[in-house]
Amino acid sequence: MVCGSPASAAAILTGQSAEIEDAWKSFEVPDAGGLYLEVRGTPDRAGFRVEQLLRARPIGEGASCATPVFDGDFVINGEEPFWAIEIRRDGIVFRSPEEPKGRKYPYAVTRTAGQPFYATRLTGPPASMLEIELKPKRCVDSMSGEIRSHEARVMLDGRELHGCATEGVPLGEFGDAPLDELRRYAGTYETLESLWKRDPLKTRLAALLDGKLGAFETRFQVAGPLKQENGVYFATGNQQHQGGIDVAAFVADPESDTINVVLVENRKREDFKEGGRDVPLPAEVRTFLSELE
Repeated sequence: MVCGSPASAAAILTGQSAEIEDAWKSFEVPDAGGLYLEVRGTPDRAGFRVEQLLRARPIGEGASCATPVFDGDFVINGEEPFWAIEIRRDGIVFRSPEEPKGRKYPYAVTRTAGQPFYATRLTGPPASMLEIELKPKRCVDSMSGEIRSHEARVMLDGRELHGCATEGVPLGEFGDAPLDELRRYAGTYETLESLWKRDPLKTRLAALLDGKLGAFETRFQVAGPLKQENGVYFATGNQQHQGGIDVAAFVADPESDTINVVLVENRKREDFKEGGRDVPLPAEVRTFLSELE
């Protein structure tokens, strides 16, 4: 099922699903367990047609919907000892135990046989050269056991490193609608604070709620994850120790490009609607509000 969706929205996987079956067997997932998957493909009448497995790992072992989808080209990890690289359009960051905050290189990419090849440098001081070659081949991370979609060969100032990489989704590539970016956070607990602090929501919530923005944010001191139902994203929360008294509900519909907010203060309800447009409330939100009444 898609992160943040109810169990009733589970989809049948078709296409290149054999890779997923192999991953399930290799991890020896118990009947009560599950896999966190990142796949590329397209929806179809049967459910979802898988074209490529990007990432697989048992739920509860560090990979789950609790973390947003990586907002860049690739994230790479390796040992010799531990090192990591994050490739984003605004720069390529190399991290190691000696440089935990990271060393940032300019973004530079070319295509070799259709595959991305990154070669960048810092003039210093000190000067540094970084090259990253990626091959689409199943790779098992030696530390976590996570299955990733690419092998990585890295040359850092003449030193050769090897690791595993997985593709992310750069900003703006989840879809053309302004609110499509919310798909990155489906199933995560970003609703506790940071989701409201970044666009596409930050500017629009400030305009919609005006002087009530602070009250809205405090209503998510205790909150569930961002969820999705029939294409509508939603979240509910309450002020700490004020459940049933000071609460809020957030709903967003990418198709109509509309945000609605319900704010309850001392059991008094107030509705905020962009352009006066209604977003159909998911069943869970309707139940949440009816319990207050």
